[in-house]
Amino acid sequence: MFSRRLLVIFVVALATGSQAGASEPKKIYRQAVRATALVRVKTADRTGYGTAWVVNREKGLLITNYHVIEEVTQVQVQFPIFRGARVVADRDLYKKETPLTARVLASDPRCDLALLHLPKIPDGVAELKLAAESAEPGERVHSVGHPGASAAYWVYSQGLVRQVAHRKIAFPSQVIETMLVEIQSPVNPGDSGSALVNDRGEVVAVVSATNHTAQLFGLAIDVSRVRHFLTESTTPAKIAAVR
Repeated sequence: MFSRRLLVIFVVALATGSQAGASEPKKIYRQAVRATALVRVKTADRTGYGTAWVVNREKGLLITNYHVIEEVTQVQVQFPIFRGARVVADRDLYKKETPLTARVLASDPRCDLALLHLPKIPDGVAELKLAAESAEPGERVHSVGHPGASAAYWVYSQGLVRQVAHRKIAFPSQVIETMLVEIQSPVNPGDSGSALVNDRGEVVAVVSATNHTAQLFGLAIDVSRVRHFLTESTTPAKIAAVR
């Protein structure tokens, strides 16, 4: 009888733990999506879009990839619309909404990062904190982006960290040479610029590219480089220039 009671308690504990674990991604998504933006670039030469996220709400600062914005000086930004607690993901709805205009404050093609500035962050939009340390292999990571293959925006992805290492990668129009996080997670056009967060909701990297020579092999800019880029880009003179 005693052993059967122990078994029942053990099974209940496993079920409870499983439910708690299953709810974590939903909680992380709800936290991350409130800081995530859709970025549109429209010029005479090209039209495209990517993802950005709020790193400093008070100063109106957002992070994205350099290759999302390239040489433009301003972009259009939209934040998620909610119905109750749920995000409205329908792409057509966002075509009807008037976007905000953000200025490009700084950019660096070598680390594939760009800093955007909005005069005012809308109510209800949150910010994401940077992790104190780089991620480790085996660590679970999450992101919210806008993959072109999806019929929706604000799409959630989950994966694992493979490794963190300094790499140099040459693309036709850009050379990236920085600390990169290799991830086992889907990365598609439109996801570029997404915050890669850990289970605590802290940013450990910025989604940048995918390795087409391997399966499920994404690349993201490590938080150490993000922190350095922010320090270089948010000097008092540069912040004052956009006020």
